Amino acid sequence: MSPKSEKKSMGKMSMDEMMKECREHHQSVTKSIDQMTKMMEAAKQSNDPVKMRAALDQSQKQLSEMKEHMTKCGNMMSMMEKMPGMGGMMKSESK
Repeated sequence: MSPKSEKKSMGKMSMDEMMKECREHHQSVTKSIDQMTKMMEAAKQSNDPVKMRAALDQSQKQLSEMKEHMTKCGNMMSMMEKMPGMGGMMKSESK
């Protein structure tokens, strides 16, 4: 089974694949936050209501995408906690 087909079925995803996907989500979310911050600052500095509104609209779209990424990561973390041997490790790391 190829890695791409495994990604569609999270039940067959290895822990390494989950961690890799989580890192990719983290990088993507961090990049989006940086972009939004710059865009919102530029709109604020312009004092142009049209640019401000566009920045808000774009930020809402990016926040929605980030929420999807965070949901996927949360689901992966839940799956990792259920894996034999991982449950205790995951819980001890959060303390």
